Amino acid sequence: MSVATSAEPIRGFPPMSAGHKVVSLADAIGLIRDADCVALGGHAGRRPPMALVCEIIRQGRKDLRLVSWDKSLALELLVAASCGASIAANDMETRDRIRAIALGLPFTSGTWDSHFRTLRPDFVLLHAQWADADGNVRFALDQWEPELPDLLLAKTATKVIVSVEQVVSRQAIARRPTDPFLSGEAVACIVEAPYGAYPAACDTRYEADHAAVGEIAEATRSDQALRVWLDTHVFKPGDHWAAIDAVGSRRLLGITTNRVLRV
Repeated sequence: MSVATSAEPIRGFPPMSAGHKVVSLADAIGLIRDADCVALGGHAGRRPPMALVCEIIRQGRKDLRLVSWDKSLALELLVAASCGASIAANDMETRDRIRAIALGLPFTSGTWDSHFRTLRPDFVLLHAQWADADGNVRFALDQWEPELPDLLLAKTATKVIVSVEQVVSRQAIARRPTDPFLSGEAVACIVEAPYGAYPAACDTRYEADHAAVGEIAEATRSDQALRVWLDTHVFKPGDHWAAIDAVGSRRLLGITTNRVLRV
Protein backbone atom coordinates (compact mmCIF):
# COMPACT_ATOMS: atom_id res chain seq x y z
CA MET A 1 0.00 0.00 0.00
CA SER A 2 1.30 3.44 -0.80
CA VAL A 3 0.04 6.95 -0.47
CA ALA A 4 1.24 9.77 -2.67
CA THR A 5 0.31 13.39 -3.07
CA SER A 6 1.82 16.21 -5.09
CA ALA A 7 4.77 17.89 -3.44
CA GLU A 8 3.96 21.21 -1.80
CA PRO A 9 6.12 23.64 0.21
CA ILE A 10 5.73 23.24 3.95
CA ARG A 11 4.57 26.34 5.76
CA GLY A 12 7.69 28.00 7.13
CA PHE A 13 10.04 25.69 5.19
CA PRO A 14 11.35 25.80 1.62
CA PRO A 15 10.28 22.90 -0.63
CA MET A 16 11.99 19.73 0.60
CA SER A 17 14.15 17.72 -1.78
CA ALA A 18 14.86 14.01 -1.50
CA GLY A 19 17.04 13.10 1.45
CA HIS A 20 16.23 16.17 3.51
CA LYS A 21 13.07 15.21 5.35
CA VAL A 22 14.55 14.32 8.74
CA VAL A 23 14.08 17.24 11.14
CA SER A 24 14.06 17.81 14.87
CA LEU A 25 10.94 17.22 16.93
CA ALA A 26 10.75 20.92 17.81
CA ASP A 27 11.02 22.01 14.17
CA ALA A 28 8.38 19.54 13.03
CA ILE A 29 5.81 20.66 15.60
CA GLY A 30 6.81 24.28 15.01
CA LEU A 31 4.97 24.00 11.68
CA ILE A 32 1.65 23.66 13.50
CA ARG A 33 -0.21 26.83 14.45
CA ASP A 34 -2.97 27.51 16.97
CA ALA A 35 -6.43 26.53 15.67
CA ASP A 36 -5.07 24.15 13.02
CA CYS A 37 -6.91 20.89 12.42
CA VAL A 38 -4.64 18.06 13.58
CA ALA A 39 -5.36 14.36 13.11
CA LEU A 40 -3.70 11.79 15.35
CA GLY A 41 -2.72 8.35 14.11
CA GLY A 42 -2.51 5.09 15.98
CA HIS A 43 -5.24 2.58 16.58
CA ALA A 44 -6.47 0.29 19.36
CA GLY A 45 -3.91 1.55 21.85
CA ARG A 46 -0.94 1.03 19.53
CA ARG A 47 1.40 3.59 17.94
CA PRO A 48 -0.18 6.86 19.12
CA PRO A 49 2.24 9.71 18.29
CA MET A 50 3.04 10.46 21.93
CA ALA A 51 6.40 12.16 21.34
CA LEU A 52 4.81 14.55 18.84
CA VAL A 53 1.88 15.22 21.16
CA CYS A 54 4.14 16.00 24.13
CA GLU A 55 6.01 18.49 21.96
CA ILE A 56 2.70 20.16 21.03
CA ILE A 57 2.08 20.62 24.75
CA ARG A 58 5.62 21.97 25.32
CA GLN A 59 5.15 24.54 22.59
CA GLY A 60 1.81 25.63 24.04
CA ARG A 61 -0.45 25.10 21.03
CA LYS A 62 -4.08 25.99 21.69
CA ASP A 63 -7.52 25.73 20.07
CA LEU A 64 -6.57 22.78 17.88
CA ARG A 65 -9.36 20.96 16.08
CA LEU A 66 -8.52 17.35 16.85
CA VAL A 67 -9.39 14.33 14.72
CA SER A 68 -8.68 10.70 15.57
CA TRP A 69 -9.82 7.26 14.47
CA ASP A 70 -10.40 6.33 18.09
CA LYS A 71 -9.91 7.86 21.53
CA SER A 72 -6.21 7.27 22.06
CA LEU A 73 -3.94 8.15 24.94
CA ALA A 74 -2.47 10.92 22.78
CA LEU A 75 -5.88 12.47 22.22
CA GLU A 76 -6.80 12.29 25.90
CA LEU A 77 -3.56 13.98 26.91
CA LEU A 78 -3.99 16.85 24.43
CA VAL A 79 -7.53 17.44 25.62
CA ALA A 80 -6.52 17.33 29.29
CA ALA A 81 -3.70 19.82 28.59
CA SER A 82 -6.25 22.26 27.08
CA CYS A 83 -4.72 22.13 23.61
CA GLY A 84 -7.93 21.20 21.82
CA ALA A 85 -10.97 23.29 20.93
CA SER A 86 -12.99 20.49 19.34
CA ILE A 87 -12.80 16.73 18.87
CA ALA A 88 -13.99 14.35 16.16
CA ALA A 89 -13.12 10.78 17.14
CA ASN A 90 -14.23 7.24 17.83
CA ASP A 91 -17.56 7.18 16.02
CA MET A 92 -18.76 5.72 12.74
CA GLU A 93 -19.61 9.12 11.27
CA THR A 94 -16.06 10.40 11.76
CA ARG A 95 -14.57 7.21 10.33
CA ASP A 96 -16.87 7.36 7.32
CA ARG A 97 -15.83 10.97 6.70
CA ILE A 98 -12.16 9.98 6.89
CA ARG A 99 -12.74 7.15 4.42
CA ALA A 100 -14.65 9.44 2.06
CA ILE A 101 -11.94 12.12 2.05
CA ALA A 102 -9.20 9.49 1.63
CA LEU A 103 -11.03 7.96 -1.34
CA GLY A 104 -11.64 11.35 -2.92
CA LEU A 105 -15.42 11.09 -2.85
CA PRO A 106 -17.14 14.35 -3.87
CA PHE A 107 -18.48 16.68 -1.22
CA THR A 108 -22.23 16.92 -0.90
CA SER A 109 -24.28 20.01 -0.28
CA GLY A 110 -25.59 21.33 3.01
CA THR A 111 -24.63 19.95 6.40
CA TRP A 112 -22.50 17.09 5.12
CA ASP A 113 -20.42 19.47 3.02
CA SER A 114 -19.71 21.59 6.11
CA HIS A 115 -18.79 18.53 8.18
CA PHE A 116 -16.38 17.22 5.54
CA ARG A 117 -14.59 20.52 5.13
CA THR A 118 -14.10 21.10 8.86
CA LEU A 119 -12.75 17.57 9.24
CA ARG A 120 -10.00 17.81 6.62
CA PRO A 121 -6.78 18.07 8.68
CA ASP A 122 -4.02 20.60 8.16
CA PHE A 123 -1.64 18.04 9.69
CA VAL A 124 -1.70 14.32 10.35
CA LEU A 125 0.67 13.05 13.06
CA LEU A 126 1.72 9.40 12.83
CA HIS A 127 4.17 7.10 14.55
CA ALA A 128 5.80 4.21 12.70
CA GLN A 129 8.71 1.82 13.03
CA TRP A 130 10.98 2.92 10.19
CA ALA A 131 11.55 5.62 7.61
CA ASP A 132 14.42 6.56 5.34
CA ALA A 133 15.79 10.06 4.80
CA ASP A 134 13.51 10.52 1.78
CA GLY A 135 10.45 10.12 4.01
CA ASN A 136 9.42 6.64 2.87
CA VAL A 137 7.76 4.94 5.84
CA ARG A 138 7.19 1.30 6.77
CA PHE A 139 4.69 0.15 9.40
CA ALA A 140 5.22 -3.24 11.05
CA LEU A 141 2.07 -4.85 12.41
CA ASP A 142 1.66 -7.62 14.98
CA GLN A 143 -1.31 -8.87 13.01
CA TRP A 144 -2.78 -8.21 9.59
CA GLU A 145 -5.42 -5.48 9.42
CA PRO A 146 -7.83 -5.14 6.48
CA GLU A 147 -7.85 -1.36 6.92
CA LEU A 148 -4.96 0.65 8.37
CA PRO A 149 -6.37 3.94 9.72
CA ASP A 150 -2.98 5.66 9.56
CA LEU A 151 -2.82 5.27 5.77
CA LEU A 152 -6.37 6.57 5.41
CA LEU A 153 -5.58 9.58 7.59
CA ALA A 154 -2.42 10.28 5.57
CA LYS A 155 -4.57 10.71 2.46
CA THR A 156 -6.76 13.35 4.11
CA ALA A 157 -4.16 15.90 5.22
CA THR A 158 -2.35 18.85 3.76
CA LYS A 159 0.85 17.75 5.55
CA VAL A 160 1.90 14.49 7.21
CA ILE A 161 4.47 14.43 10.03
CA VAL A 162 5.80 11.00 11.01
CA SER A 163 7.86 10.11 14.06
CA VAL A 164 9.68 6.78 13.79
CA GLU A 165 11.56 4.40 16.00
CA GLN A 166 14.50 4.44 13.59
CA VAL A 167 15.66 6.27 10.51
CA VAL A 168 17.13 3.53 8.32
CA SER A 169 18.63 3.13 4.86
CA ARG A 170 16.62 3.05 1.64
CA GLN A 171 17.72 -0.56 1.26
CA ALA A 172 16.21 -1.46 4.65
CA ILE A 173 12.87 0.04 3.60
CA ALA A 174 12.99 -1.90 0.31
CA ARG A 175 13.72 -5.18 2.11
CA ARG A 176 10.26 -5.18 3.76
CA PRO A 177 7.93 -5.17 0.74
CA THR A 178 4.99 -6.77 2.54
CA ASP A 179 4.78 -4.16 5.31
CA PRO A 180 2.28 -1.28 4.88
CA PHE A 181 4.05 1.57 3.09
CA LEU A 182 3.64 5.34 3.05
CA SER A 183 5.43 7.06 0.20
CA GLY A 184 7.85 9.87 0.95
CA GLU A 185 5.94 11.98 -1.57
CA ALA A 186 3.11 12.18 0.96
CA VAL A 187 5.33 12.99 3.95
CA ALA A 188 6.32 16.52 4.96
CA CYS A 189 8.96 15.53 7.49
CA ILE A 190 10.35 12.68 9.57
CA VAL A 191 11.38 12.80 13.23
CA GLU A 192 13.52 10.06 14.75
CA ALA A 193 11.97 9.38 18.16
CA PRO A 194 12.77 6.00 19.74
CA TYR A 195 9.94 4.91 22.03
CA GLY A 196 7.89 7.64 20.39
CA ALA A 197 4.61 5.91 21.27
CA TYR A 198 5.55 5.38 24.94
CA PRO A 199 3.87 4.66 27.30
CA ALA A 200 1.53 3.06 24.74
CA ALA A 201 2.63 0.10 22.62
CA CYS A 202 4.37 0.02 19.25
CA ASP A 203 3.74 -3.14 17.21
CA THR A 204 6.71 -5.55 17.04
CA ARG A 205 8.89 -3.23 19.16
CA TYR A 206 7.47 -2.81 22.67
CA GLU A 207 4.34 -3.36 24.71
CA ALA A 208 2.51 -0.72 26.72
CA ASP A 209 3.83 0.36 30.10
CA HIS A 210 0.51 -0.13 31.85
CA ALA A 211 1.68 1.48 35.08
CA ALA A 212 2.69 4.65 33.21
CA VAL A 213 -0.58 4.66 31.24
CA GLY A 214 -2.41 4.44 34.55
CA GLU A 215 -0.44 7.39 35.89
CA ILE A 216 -1.61 9.53 32.97
CA ALA A 217 -5.21 8.41 33.42
CA GLU A 218 -5.03 9.31 37.10
CA ALA A 219 -3.37 12.66 36.37
CA THR A 220 -6.08 13.74 33.93
CA ARG A 221 -8.71 13.56 36.70
CA SER A 222 -7.62 16.80 38.37
CA ASP A 223 -5.92 19.99 37.25
CA GLN A 224 -3.33 19.85 40.02
CA ALA A 225 -2.35 16.24 39.33
CA LEU A 226 -2.10 17.01 35.62
CA ARG A 227 0.18 20.00 36.25
CA VAL A 228 2.48 17.82 38.34
CA TRP A 229 2.56 15.10 35.68
CA LEU A 230 3.23 17.55 32.84
CA ASP A 231 5.95 19.33 34.81
CA THR A 232 7.64 16.01 35.59
CA HIS A 233 7.32 14.22 32.25
CA VAL A 234 6.97 16.96 29.62
CA PHE A 235 8.25 20.40 30.67
CA LYS A 236 11.13 19.56 33.01
CA PRO A 237 12.84 17.10 30.62
CA GLY A 238 12.55 19.68 27.83
CA ASP A 239 12.58 17.24 24.91
CA HIS A 240 11.76 13.66 23.99
CA TRP A 241 15.29 12.32 24.46
CA ALA A 242 15.53 13.62 28.01
CA ALA A 243 12.03 12.36 28.78
CA ILE A 244 12.97 8.85 27.64
CA ASP A 245 16.24 9.01 29.58
CA ALA A 246 14.19 9.84 32.67
CA VAL A 247 12.06 6.71 32.19
CA GLY A 248 15.23 4.64 32.47
CA SER A 249 16.71 1.76 30.52
CA ARG A 250 15.56 -0.94 32.93
CA ARG A 251 11.91 0.09 32.62
CA LEU A 252 12.13 0.44 28.85
CA LEU A 253 13.86 -2.90 28.39
CA GLY A 254 11.14 -4.45 30.51
CA ILE A 255 8.53 -3.68 27.84
CA THR A 256 10.78 -4.11 24.78
CA THR A 257 9.95 -7.14 22.66
CA ASN A 258 12.41 -6.66 19.80
CA ARG A 259 15.83 -5.04 20.12
CA VAL A 260 16.69 -3.94 16.60
CA LEU A 261 20.07 -2.72 15.41
CA ARG A 262 20.29 0.19 12.98
CA VAL A 263 20.35 -0.97 9.37
